[in-house]
Amino acid sequence: MIKKILSIIVVSLLMTVNSYANNNLKGIKSFSLIVNHIGECGNQNFKNELTTIAKYVLGNTKININKGFVGGAEHLRITVQTAASTEICASHYILEAYHFGTIENSAGYKKTAGTITSYSDSGVQLSGPVTDHKKHILEQVELLLKTFVVAWVEDQN
Repeated sequence: MIKKILSIIVVSLLMTVNSYANNNLKGIKSFSLIVNHIGECGNQNFKNELTTIAKYVLGNTKININKGFVGGAEHLRITVQTAASTEICASHYILEAYHFGTIENSAGYKKTAGTITSYSDSGVQLSGPVTDHKKHILEQVELLLKTFVVAWVEDQN
């Protein structure tokens, strides 16, 4: 189990992106909020708490959160992936703003070409004992959201 956790940490570190150079939130006023927590720590999944934190932080801004999934809209996704042993938990967390891009050929045929990321930030949290992990993850995701709000406000000017 420890080997599994260490491999998740190594892969997460390799995937972690903290690049602000490509962030472009200018003109984006609303987002569809998507929150995922994959895995558990101490038999707990934090999706509900993560959603509450996101709605609270974003609710105190001029950012509009769409009711449900809106096709063609910008999406704000929070994903936490967790692996646990009996003593420690490890999570990779990411906050992304993105939309689906399309390409059009010369005949006018349009096809979805994948996601175009407007903002991305992420990190890794390793906590022991397992009872401390939830608190640490919720704090880190709240910090990511606050950093996102600051970047969004700056890009609107």
